[in-house]
Amino acid sequence: MRAVDQCPRRGRAVRTAFVAAAVGLAFAAPSNCAADSSHGRSRLVLQITVDQLRGDLALRGRDRWGKGGFRRLYERGAVFSDAHHGHANTETIVGHATLATGADPSVHGMVGNVWFDRKSGELHYNIEDSRYNLVGSEVLGSGGASAGHAEVAKAVRGRSPAAILAPSIADSIAEAGGGKAKIFAVSLKDRAAVPMAGRTGRALWWSDASGDFISSTFYYPRSQLPAWARHWNDARSVDHIDGRAWTLLLEPPTYRYAARDDAPWEIPPPGMERTFPHRFDRARLGEGFYAAVEASPFGDELLVDFVRALLRAEDLGHDEVVDYLSVALSATDFIGHRYGPDSLEIEDAVLRLDRQVEALLDAVDDAAGHGRTLVVLSSDHGVAQPPAQLIGQGKSAGRVVLSAIEKSAGMQKVAKKFGGLYIRQQWPPYIYLDNDAIARKKLDLETVARALAAEIARAEGVEAAWTRGQIMSGELPDTDAARAVRRSFHPDRSGDIHVVPRPGWQIAFEIPSASQFATGHGTPWRYDTFVPLIFQGPGVARVEVGRRVEAIDVAPTIAALLGIAAPARASGQVLVEAVAK
Repeated sequence: MRAVDQCPRRGRAVRTAFVAAAVGLAFAAPSNCAADSSHGRSRLVLQITVDQLRGDLALRGRDRWGKGGFRRLYERGAVFSDAHHGHANTETIVGHATLATGADPSVHGMVGNVWFDRKSGELHYNIEDSRYNLVGSEVLGSGGASAGHAEVAKAVRGRSPAAILAPSIADSIAEAGGGKAKIFAVSLKDRAAVPMAGRTGRALWWSDASGDFISSTFYYPRSQLPAWARHWNDARSVDHIDGRAWTLLLEPPTYRYAARDDAPWEIPPPGMERTFPHRFDRARLGEGFYAAVEASPFGDELLVDFVRALLRAEDLGHDEVVDYLSVALSATDFIGHRYGPDSLEIEDAVLRLDRQVEALLDAVDDAAGHGRTLVVLSSDHGVAQPPAQLIGQGKSAGRVVLSAIEKSAGMQKVAKKFGGLYIRQQWPPYIYLDNDAIARKKLDLETVARALAAEIARAEGVEAAWTRGQIMSGELPDTDAARAVRRSFHPDRSGDIHVVPRPGWQIAFEIPSASQFATGHGTPWRYDTFVPLIFQGPGVARVEVGRRVEAIDVAPTIAALLGIAAPARASGQVLVEAVAK
């Protein structure tokens, strides 16, 4: 798709007038761009967030799209072909919270999937909240869904949006509906559902410990899911995948990466193979069966089937009060981590994703009526090529291991000078120092931090290492990476040092599960920040826009299209090109 603006007559005066009216008034300026055909105002907002869908990945299969999925959105909507997240730590909770709130992590507080909580002295999983127990499954042990993140070595049973410090677009829609709007968010991941539901909606997510969709008592205080959700769980649709195989959707010669079905850097789920067909045998996979399912297109198929049940039972889009439904499709992330973006698995998964998007669009048309749903599609982050793949191409790449840097000669000199390194916790991209120990030694915290950061910055694969003092005092250089780091920084949650790897390099998780993945994300570089962004539905112009826009612009633009107030802490701008008279 050509990255050009097909509405050149929308000049500065029109843009300025609209931004001035961004409190939610309808856009009244004339436009030469036709709006998407519809039968009236929106009754429903469907916000689709595809995990790890880098901005170019869907377009690779454009010649093989079906009729009603990506084709409907790209050919009938407002397409922003250079959309990015503006923060440095491009992870799941960070991206979803940014799309939901229209604010940066420095404001909404979700600085990473995990951060170190100095008060408790433990790692904190982003939406954990022990006050609100999980609801909806009898098969929750100390691992799987209840652990929250595989690398956090503790059982975390509760979930809520309490740690998210900014209201969401879902909250704005709820307020505008006077308490009558129905608000739901669903995903395979809890950290993709909870931020989208905000504080007023209801979030449900899949448990890879039980194969059920679950929630928490924050959303269902009576400790029971609604009857329709219990019925879906009781049907055990996931068990029907036992014995099935993930095969190619189309004929092998039509695939761009048909010859890459056995790349040496691919790391499939335990018990699975690197090549097609990928067979799901529960007897062989054992407790890993559900985790293997979510790392395949079957995961999103289950999610879409659950969404159909939700739409039927909850009557979304059935009246003039605008309802909201967030669907976060996560299979691409699970697959991408294991096989990489240039794999046959991801190529086929994205083609199948196109069909699932079509199924979602058909489902909301059935619920709200054709042309009565405002659809927004984007992603929480992109993805890097596997370091091993880049090395094979002769490029500079690898993994930065922070514990190995600690053992370097330069770091040992720092330790000798100050009587220790005083590193209390490491969690990419942050290093947290032992402030109490530094104070007891009567040392200056920032002096120690800068000495450590200077040595870390000299290590192979490290672009920069900046201290919280440098970030807070505005001492960082005027670069894209530095600006992204500033926008990621929250004083209560970010580390004392933010480490930025060079392009092609990734900071390694120094735990056993780190070897389970071929590649990752989490940097301020373009391949991790670049995401698709499309609006389609009532009042949306048919336009292609090539200027750079940001994820923080999504929530204010949804608000403008609905004629409601944007989330209170949003800092994004209304994307005026998307809004037609």
